[in-house]
Amino acid sequence: RETLAEHGDTAALGFVRFLRARLQPPPTAPGSEASLGRPYTLPGTDEATLCKHCLDALSEAAPKLSAEAARQVRELAQLAQSRYPALAPAPPAEAPPAAPAPPPPSAAVPTAVPTSAPPLAPTVPTSAPPPAPTPPVQQTLQGVPPAGVPPAPPPPMAPPPPPQQLSPEDLEESSNGYFAKIYTGEISVPQLIEIMKDFAAQDKGSWKHEVYTRMISNLFDECRFFPKYPEKELFITGELFGSLIDHDLVYATNLGLALRCVLEALRRPMHTKMFRFGSLALEQFMPKLPIWPQLCHHLTQIEHLNEAYPTYVEYARGVLKALPDELRHSTVLKQETLSNYKMPNPPNRVGAVPSATPP
Repeated sequence: RETLAEHGDTAALGFVRFLRARLQPPPTAPGSEASLGRPYTLPGTDEATLCKHCLDALSEAAPKLSAEAARQVRELAQLAQSRYPALAPAPPAEAPPAAPAPPPPSAAVPTAVPTSAPPLAPTVPTSAPPPAPTPPVQQTLQGVPPAGVPPAPPPPMAPPPPPQQLSPEDLEESSNGYFAKIYTGEISVPQLIEIMKDFAAQDKGSWKHEVYTRMISNLFDECRFFPKYPEKELFITGELFGSLIDHDLVYATNLGLALRCVLEALRRPMHTKMFRFGSLALEQFMPKLPIWPQLCHHLTQIEHLNEAYPTYVEYARGVLKALPDELRHSTVLKQETLSNYKMPNPPNRVGAVPSATPP
C-alpha cells in the first residue's frame, strides 16, 4: 500500500503485470525462444492469498489511479476471480419485495359549474405582443402579467459538462495506430521516440500521457510473442525497444524486464532473428551500458556475442575493468557514482550485422 501511495500508476501497473504473469503464464515449452521465465515468489507463498492481498491494495488505490490503470486493475480482478472463485465478492443480500404502490387518485370531474365562479380574465389585445410564459408558481400567485410588461429574463444556463474521457477502445486504437506507422514506414523510429517523449512529458491523466502509457504497456505485453514476429517487424521493434531504454521512456518497474528481454535474445544462437533483435536493441543504449555492471558481466559470458560483435563485448569488459571490485556486480549505478571513474568510449555501431557471416 505504501508503494502504491508513493508511486501511483507506475507501481499499480507493475503489480498488475506481476500478477497477470502468475495467473496466466505463457504456454511455452522449456528452452523455447518465447520463454522469459515466471515471476519469482518466496517458497511457501499461497498464490490465492498473494492475489487477495495485492487486489485489496489495488482496489483501495483505484480511486487515485488513472483511467487506464484502473481498467487494468478491474481486468486483473476478473482474471483472479476466474482462477480462484473464492476471491469473488459475495452477492448482495436480496432486498424484501416492495409493497405495491397505491393506485393514483382519480381526478374529480365536476358535474356542474358553480354559479359563484369568478369571471374570466379579459382577453389580451391582439395588437400587443404575446407575453412570455412565466414560471408556474408565479402564475398561481400573481396571474398572467398584463400586456406590455417585458417578461422576466430566463435563468442562467448550467455550464456544459466536462469532455468525456477517452475510452479504453480509443486508447487502444491510438496506440496501435502509432505502432502501425513505424511498421508501414510512414514514420521512423526516431520520429516515434520524439512523439513518445512529448506524450510522456504531459500531465498524468491527459490524453497524450494516457496514450503513451498504453503504448508502453502494449509493447511489454507483446514481449512473449516477439519470436513469432516476421523479421522486418521484429527488427523495427528491436530498434524501438532499445531506443525506449536509451531515452528513459521505460518505467522503472519495467526496466528489469526490458534488459532481461534483450539479454535473453542475445543468448539465442547467432544467426537467429531473436539474436539480431537483441543486437539491434543493445546498439541503441550502448552508451548507457556502464549504468548496469551486472548486465555488462552477463554480456562478457556470451561467447557467440564476442564472436559476432567483439567490440561490444570488449566495451563491456572495459566498463567492468574501470570499476572497483565492490561495484562490478552491482545491478545499477547512479551517474554520480560513475562520474568518479574513467569509462572507455562506446564502440561504433556495427549495424547488427554479425562479423562472422555464414557462407
